[in-house]
Amino acid sequence: MNSVVALDFDRVDKRLYWIDVSRRVIERMYFNGSNREVVVNGVVHGEGLAVDWIGRKLYWVDSTLDCLKVSELDGRFVRKLVEHCVDANNTYCFENPRAIVLHPKYGYVFWTDWGNKAFIGRAGMDGVNKVAVITTKIEWPNGITIDYTNDKLYWSDAHLNYIEFSDLDGQHRHTVYDGDLPHPFALTVFEDSVYWTDWNMRTVEKGNKYNGSGRQMLVNTTHRPFDIHVCHPYRQPICEFNLWNFFIRTFSLFLYF
Repeated sequence: MNSVVALDFDRVDKRLYWIDVSRRVIERMYFNGSNREVVVNGVVHGEGLAVDWIGRKLYWVDSTLDCLKVSELDGRFVRKLVEHCVDANNTYCFENPRAIVLHPKYGYVFWTDWGNKAFIGRAGMDGVNKVAVITTKIEWPNGITIDYTNDKLYWSDAHLNYIEFSDLDGQHRHTVYDGDLPHPFALTVFEDSVYWTDWNMRTVEKGNKYNGSGRQMLVNTTHRPFDIHVCHPYRQPICEFNLWNFFIRTFSLFLYF
């Protein structure tokens, strides 16, 4: 695996999924390394990847096709879910989508786009109700993750060098780190810590997810680390959610397929 740019895991089947940009495929294998297989071919330039551990779907963004795609976990029924612009004025559009995260409890998919008008978008996991939730103080949004315990959206900006979080609608923004991160890329949250990769420093670091205190370097590598995840049930909670919304979302995807 020499050209992996994004990965995610499925706690239910205990599998790891990843995008290989050189081979233009999405692959998977079990946590023990067995049964490695290609599930999606023809991935032109995949970037972010996310597993829907509740609805049993695979979501990813493609920075060449400028869209968000979805399929079954085994790669069947690939289709475009979201593309073009998210607002009526055609201001916030797919140009350079980078990262993606899901919140199955509410049926949301979020993604970052560092195009001419950078933004963080949100849509239903069935592709409807597109909206830009973050449009100000944003230049190169890279990593994105969700604190499922507190329903907070976290993201990193590699040009403005910060990590922030907000409500799921983009309101009540709060800065964790401001201007003192050389090139933050991917990030994740676990318990009271935020973990992130830095391309310039070639490190994996952590700090308090609320105020940035206790910052420390965990790993120093010889290459630029792309993605990061904490593989734990808390990161894919099997939680109560709106059953009606789940059936509507699943049925809508089935109709499209």
